[in-house]
Amino acid sequence: MDTLKAEVKANYVVTALKGKSAKKDEKKQILIPKSDAIVEEILKKLEEDFNGKNKKPLVSSPEGSGI
Repeated sequence: MDTLKAEVKANYVVTALKGKSAKKDEKKQILIPKSDAIVEEILKKLEEDFNGKNKKPLVSSPEGSGI
């Protein structure tokens, strides 16, 4: 079960960094909610917004996650 939680938060980080660029030695700060439920809700809403505009999934759900 912990692996699933890690995957959800990893998807959150990947989504947050999509389209961003960084220079050498530049640090980025990404605030990640402690609650997995909040992370899942944010990703779900973002995907719904994105799908409404582009009709392509932004984030794939981990297999067997029931999301």
